[in-house]
Amino acid sequence: MHDKHKIRHHFLLRRWHYQGATTSPRLKSLDNVVADARDFANSHGMPEHAELFGRAALVAREMVISTIPELTNEELHALQYEKDHKWHRSKMLWYSIGLCAVGAATQGWDQTGAGGANLSFPKEFSIYRLIY
Repeated sequence: MHDKHKIRHHFLLRRWHYQGATTSPRLKSLDNVVADARDFANSHGMPEHAELFGRAALVAREMVISTIPELTNEELHALQYEKDHKWHRSKMLWYSIGLCAVGAATQGWDQTGAGGANLSFPKEFSIYRLIY
């Protein structure tokens, strides 16, 4: 599967999680959760991935992934690795997150400074009486 398709599938899985599941998956039966996920995949033009969506719905619903017999060994291994290594991501991702954080802090300082500076402008430039 190409990276572009992986991103699309990840986005659609997230979208299904937030939009398609109007009630908590934990309140539905296992069969209903899987059927909803498969219906979502089919209705969004991905019938070849309907089974994957069904298994993903089971993972989202169940607390213990080792109790899901539908998962392949490869999927179980990948999910366990993700659970054990929460912070294992590419260096460029962490760099991007850090860069955005520094940019947000700089923008916040700039906005705060500009807002506070406006309070002292009238007195500093002797225009206090014209404004108030």
